[in-house]
Amino acid sequence: RREAEKDWELGVLRLQLAGKEAELEAIKRVHCWQDLQAQNAADHTQAELERLRQVALQQHQENELLRTQLREAYEEISWIWQELNSRTKDSPVLPPRPSPPGRSSPAPPGRSSPAASLRGFEAGPGPQA
Repeated sequence: RREAEKDWELGVLRLQLAGKEAELEAIKRVHCWQDLQAQNAADHTQAELERLRQVALQQHQENELLRTQLREAYEEISWIWQELNSRTKDSPVLPPRPSPPGRSSPAPPGRSSPAASLRGFEAGPGPQA
């Protein structure tokens, strides 16, 4: 009888151990799955961050190009107005030249006149910039 009780207690302990091992295995699987999910989310976030970085860089480059084109357009407009006004000195045909947004003068210091790019399109003789 004593031996049967010990066997029974040992069986119960084995069942408890098996249950705890199964519980531990389930916890390990959940933990592993959560780690995998976290890594997938981190990878996705990193990829999205890199994509947004590339978009921001492209937009910055486009803005720089547009800023340059705008500055050059203001310079050309200024040069054309100066040219027209210099050809009609007695009665200027145009109001004072515009300044680009954020500038007090239409051309930044050190920039050449756009006259060279427009020389082939001049309507007649006039001062060359």
